[in-house]
Amino acid sequence: MERYLLGVSKQDIREQIWDYMESQNIADFPRPVHHRIPNFKGSYRACQNIKDLEVFARAQEVKVDPDKPLEGMRLLALQSKKMLLVPTPRLRTGLFNRITPPPGATKGVLRKCATSQGVRNYSVPVGLDSRVLVDLVMVGSVAVSEKGWRIGKGEGYADLEYAMMASMGAVSQGTPVVTIVHDCQVVDIPDVLVEDHDLTVDYILTPTRVITTGCTRPRPAGVMWSKKNCTCLACADLHSAVPTSWGGGGCPCLGHCLPLCNWSFASSVPRIKTERIIKDKDRPKGQKSAFLFLLCLLFPLIILDRSCPRLSRRARPNPIG
Repeated sequence: MERYLLGVSKQDIREQIWDYMESQNIADFPRPVHHRIPNFKGSYRACQNIKDLEVFARAQEVKVDPDKPLEGMRLLALQSKKMLLVPTPRLRTGLFNRITPPPGATKGVLRKCATSQGVRNYSVPVGLDSRVLVDLVMVGSVAVSEKGWRIGKGEGYADLEYAMMASMGAVSQGTPVVTIVHDCQVVDIPDVLVEDHDLTVDYILTPTRVITTGCTRPRPAGVMWSKKNCTCLACADLHSAVPTSWGGGGCPCLGHCLPLCNWSFASSVPRIKTERIIKDKDRPKGQKSAFLFLLCLLFPLIILDRSCPRLSRRARPNPIG
């Protein structure tokens, strides 16, 4: 991807990366990749490059995001007998799930455990007060630079997850951070776009390269409680779940109000749609069917009553007689 095409804002960069990956057919399921951490052809090959890193070889407990392009990374972690922690999607029910394959799991079962369905079926929740020490953090990205600057899909979850891990003592400034991207996602990101709450990366794995960024910029040392009067339900739920020792008194906004609250990025739109879909799924299965059945049953009677008034009057019982 031509570097000079990049815009001046994070959202400009996101849109151009998404558009380019779709137009060049680099994108892979699920599509379209807009408003997602994009999956791409060759993601499994990029994940294999982690074997060349000493930080992976010596890691015992690894945190891997639930994004589709990191599925191969989750599989490698399970095959290497490492403790695999996967963040809860959108932090709805806590921070982590520990993936626990059944005893004697075959390679096929491990592959299933590495998928989003497997994360749901073979996981045990990890509380925020649990004693966890993460040796390696693996995140998805929309764009990264060779300096280690990272841009996500615009909702701030990776930044918040890292800040929460720092607050609970699970990570430190020395904990390596790795991201998996396609080569076209490695671009120049202006330094002025990098903010205090942004998560930076130490290693970038692509299908063709392993990039060591040498980034020394400090990462968030904990959750920044800044928004005192936030009415967002997601943030309210999250705030009520965190240990009181974390302090705070508002919303974990990381210096901004995340799209969890009211960020103006366009990426908040599909988040709302997703929540609506989930609400539809949570409805009783027979509710809509019963309504449609009654409607189909009553509709002909209504039409008959309106179109044939004489017939309908004859059919009615005489209230006097």
